[in-house]
Amino acid sequence: DQGAWPGRRVAAVRALLREVRDGLAAEFRALDVSGPRGAQAMRAVAAVLLATLAALALHTGQPGWAAISAFRVTGADRAASFAAGGMRAFGSLLGALAGLLAMAWFATDPLALSVVLFGFGWLALFGVVTGRHVMAWLFFGITGTMVVLATLAEPTGAVGIAISRVVEVSLGVVAARVVAVLLRAPPGGPAGPAGSAWAAHPPLSEAWFADRWPAVLHACRGGLTVMLLPWIAGLIPALGPAQMAITAVAVLSVPAGAVVRDDRSVVLRRSLHRVVGCLAGSLVGLLAVMLTGADLLVWLLAIALGVWLGVQIQSGPSGVGYVGTQATLALLMTLIQGGQPPASLSPGFARLAGMSIGLLVLSLITVLLPFGRRRGAIGAGPASPREGHAPGHAG
Repeated sequence: DQGAWPGRRVAAVRALLREVRDGLAAEFRALDVSGPRGAQAMRAVAAVLLATLAALALHTGQPGWAAISAFRVTGADRAASFAAGGMRAFGSLLGALAGLLAMAWFATDPLALSVVLFGFGWLALFGVVTGRHVMAWLFFGITGTMVVLATLAEPTGAVGIAISRVVEVSLGVVAARVVAVLLRAPPGGPAGPAGSAWAAHPPLSEAWFADRWPAVLHACRGGLTVMLLPWIAGLIPALGPAQMAITAVAVLSVPAGAVVRDDRSVVLRRSLHRVVGCLAGSLVGLLAVMLTGADLLVWLLAIALGVWLGVQIQSGPSGVGYVGTQATLALLMTLIQGGQPPASLSPGFARLAGMSIGLLVLSLITVLLPFGRRRGAIGAGPASPREGHAPGHAG
């Protein structure tokens, strides 16, 4: 019954919103101060603050990237943090070099740059879901995309932009490692490789593609969204290419070990978690900007509180961990805007607008791109409450 389709979709969205509300309420009731979750949250707070202060002291330009790097690398144990940190630094370095090469060859060819951006987005998302080194793939794509988009705004600053991004990522990695040692994170053990549940087929064979077809579609959706970002910036000058780099992070930041099935209900749930997290984190960040003013200590306290809550939600058992991940990323991108505490709400609103537009485009592409027959599951099986687990678990 085609007439009943919109009603069913609205009912499904309402049910998912209730699920998110109940999950968040359960997480807030179960906040952990002294247990394992509380300890992991405190390590994340310490790493983010250390990375932010180091980036401020070195005047890197965008200390927010150092903070995000520290947040994404901090894991539940020392082994997870170390493995994720090394892979993230390696992926960022390769992504920066690839972005520089792309701008050197295609800076004056918008269509070629669009293909390059699609490639960065596709490789990042496909690698995250099926590859052995999740963080390397993710930050190869994110850093390459950021270098290309930021260089569109500053054509003569490509090398400086690439160096700054690599330095900021490295600061986050180092901060997470230092904190893991000083705060005595559990040693942990060697992590199993992401994507190990995939069937072994000759690369690029028909069976290989058939087994990974849901991952191909998932990567195409993200790649198409990233490809469209500079064109969107051209239509909305207030955003600009540099702002679209922020949007690219929101689009590409999927949790390690994410489960993707070619199933509308699963994709709808994850899309809603992404939107709710981004909106909540951005709005809390804007409120914090209003309340903190230019006071450095109050600003750092706001960052610490936001990260602590976000990690608690992210590592909780209620099935809304991805909301916590996205909310923390959005809060950091809104609250850390430059080399000092933000003095104006305008940049924060611009970042919120950019992230919202990017996620809207991603949602439209997700709906419009056909869903094929499901041939296999990506990762370890059906979606679980742990799919939004702490960053850094998969290297």
